[in-house]
Amino acid sequence: MSASAPSAPRLLILGSGSILPHSSRSPAGYALRLPHGRTTLLDAGPGTLARYGASGGRVEEIERICLTHFHPDHCLDVATVLFARRNPALAGALPALEICGPRGVGAWVASLQKTWGSWVREEGLAITELEPGGRAIEREGFALGAHPTHHTDHALCFRLCFANGAVLCYSGDSDEVSELVAAARDADWLLCECSFADAHYVEGHLTPSRVARVANAAGARRVVLTHFYPSLEPRDAVRVCAASCRAPVQAAADGAVFLLEPTETQRCA
Repeated sequence: MSASAPSAPRLLILGSGSILPHSSRSPAGYALRLPHGRTTLLDAGPGTLARYGASGGRVEEIERICLTHFHPDHCLDVATVLFARRNPALAGALPALEICGPRGVGAWVASLQKTWGSWVREEGLAITELEPGGRAIEREGFALGAHPTHHTDHALCFRLCFANGAVLCYSGDSDEVSELVAAARDADWLLCECSFADAHYVEGHLTPSRVARVANAAGARRVVLTHFYPSLEPRDAVRVCAASCRAPVQAAADGAVFLLEPTETQRCA
């Protein structure tokens, strides 16, 4: 990367597991630390904020939460972030917060506020409902496109194009569907759920061989497997996926950091 090229964002793995307890893997949560010093969370399952703090992150760095769907293992810590922002010690230090998500995210946030009242309510909270298909939003440092995954009737995957030319696809929870292939087309990084072994396929989720087929069809350049249930050993998932995947494959681990640099000049579309 040339000296004049934009700085690379960093992807921090906060949760590479599932809702089932595991000694070293927490529910879904990922932090994009952007060059301008702010953070966007991709999903926020239980414990996401605590793990972000353990990484050295601070509440006042978080300016956005992008949700793929409303299952608790992907969104429960939205309430935690909102509550933390009410702490008097942070008065005057907080950026405006945006919560992005599928259609219905506004009503979902309103339901949190109905339950906890003023503890999770704040003036100026921005709610953005992401329309699937194409480029959904453009923000400082990146553009985000949303595509349906059919995991639920509202679930999305994301394609993020960064100012330095890198492209990241985050699958959320997905099966082997054409929309995920479209979102991952020529992506430098495919952060992809891999919940169960091939022999224990569950509809609406991916297995190692299914991830390989998605990555090959999309022409993804690197694959990072995540969202492991305890029944699937990550090293086995990598071995099976790599056997038929044309891109390098590795397993996410809680606390891992990836520097999101482009493999070649990208077309951010």
